[in-house]
Amino acid sequence: PHPSRPGDWLLAILLDGPDYGAIPRTRERELGRAELLGNMGWNLCRVWTMDWWQDREQVLEQLLRLLDVLLQRENEPQPASQPREETSKPSEPPLYTPASLTVMGIRDSEVSDPDFRDRIYRVVEEVLEQEAPVSFSQLTDRVLTAFGLDAGDGELRDTCAVLWRRLGLRITRETEEHYVWRLDQDPDRYRSFRRAQPGEHWREPGDVSCQESANAACTVLRQQIALVPDELAAETARLLGYDPEDEAALDCGRRGTDCAQFMGRVQESPVGTLVLAERRA
Repeated sequence: PHPSRPGDWLLAILLDGPDYGAIPRTRERELGRAELLGNMGWNLCRVWTMDWWQDREQVLEQLLRLLDVLLQRENEPQPASQPREETSKPSEPPLYTPASLTVMGIRDSEVSDPDFRDRIYRVVEEVLEQEAPVSFSQLTDRVLTAFGLDAGDGELRDTCAVLWRRLGLRITRETEEHYVWRLDQDPDRYRSFRRAQPGEHWREPGDVSCQESANAACTVLRQQIALVPDELAAETARLLGYDPEDEAALDCGRRGTDCAQFMGRVQESPVGTLVLAERRA
């Protein structure tokens, strides 16, 4: 209940009980209730049963921090001229789906042959049209497989990495990986993300660009208002389709939260939680 307005409620807590598990579609389960309640003006926070069983004190601390943030926001003036971060309705994130390529055989030595560069570039364009932003590693896998070559050959992979730079592609660099974008994509204004799907179309957490992970982190904060950094990283990994207990998945979430802060889309509150910034990035 609201401490100063009897009859009003400051926060709604979403749970993952039997009713949650009985919802068959991902969108209705993950976003449906949050979207409906958010449109009705509710402040929301999601509490997972497993987190409650493992450390209910931490969950309670998180809820108390969130209540402090909400009360503080109510006491701060909000200029009407300052739009809040991404106020549009959330949409169901698409699944990451690789491009469908026709296998065409070439010899190993022809990968670096200028006479075959146009053929290779056409395949690269097909991959980027479907999958960009895509990591160097994934792009190399797709192209070598399309030409019937061994995608595990280290020398071939090194040759491809050099070739991607020579083709004039739009490339961003992170600590462990490079990512390739379509020329019509602006990494600083990119606002989509894709969920991993199990099976042959699986995408490793390290293949997700920090911009894409940042978009997932902002989506989490639209639903949960405020989280401490480690909690936001875990929820970001979960939304991207990964197990938040996996260290590589958590690193993906951390890269996203760091990127969102660097871009000014997420900021730290006075009580140490991360919240959406007041202005658009």
